Amino acid sequence: MESDPETFCAWDANPAQFAPPGGESGLAAQQRVVSCLDTLAAEHPVGPVLVVFHKTACRLAVCHVLGMSPSEYRRRLVLNNAALSIIQTQPFGWQLVTFNDTSHLSDLGLGTRDWGLGIREAPPSP
Repeated sequence: MESDPETFCAWDANPAQFAPPGGESGLAAQQRVVSCLDTLAAEHPVGPVLVVFHKTACRLAVCHVLGMSPSEYRRRLVLNNAALSIIQTQPFGWQLVTFNDTSHLSDLGLGTRDWGLGIREAPPSP
């Protein structure tokens, strides 16, 4: 998309509704992700289930859990690489427990710094 500025601008303006050529809209991706989570929850009603997501899929799932529009996933949700996010089912629906936790990376010197504004940055490379 970077080589096609018009396509990029259209997607950037409304990633929930716009599907780039050969891709899917954020809304379509969110529906696919939520359907998968609902199926996993039904198939494994007891105990944890590990799901590894690409960060876009994770942010779209979190939008669903929080009742946010999928058009906001890129602007409002910062998610670092290798971050841990936890959602769980409750009788009332999905619940966000943890989002963008990178504390498990600190012993490796790969944790993130929190600038106090919800903006997190990886440490500089050695």
